[in-house]
Amino acid sequence: MLAPSLSLEEKLARVAEVLSQKERRFCESIVRPGTTIKDAAKKSRIQYGTALKWLRSNERVVEYINALNEKMSSEAIASAEELQAFWSRVVRGHQAGNMTDKLAASKMLGQSFGMFVEKREVAGTIRVVDETTPIPDDEDDVEG
Repeated sequence: MLAPSLSLEEKLARVAEVLSQKERRFCESIVRPGTTIKDAAKKSRIQYGTALKWLRSNERVVEYINALNEKMSSEAIASAEELQAFWSRVVRGHQAGNMTDKLAASKMLGQSFGMFVEKREVAGTIRVVDETTPIPDDEDDVEG
């Protein structure tokens, strides 16, 4: 297994350099949505049985497939910074949109910075009880 401190790109590069061209081609085919093992094997010019063997017992192939899937997942989800940059472009008029879009983007941007946190004051008594503190008998708390 590779060190978890490596970036995703470094991990992909390290695993890819020890795989054969056919192994890499198979891995890159199998992670595409809707691709079956048979399809990936055919595209990689390997036998179906070889593909199954790689998936069962070749740790490098499995690790590369996992890293490719991780990369695809990370690319599919926008980061907070990407969202904030997009909302900023809309607010500043660098992205197409009308005034309603700009207001909505400014609201989303403000919320991401915690600018509209509703603060409420709560009053009351909090009784802290631990295992060593006896619980007093309150006649008000007893229903009868």
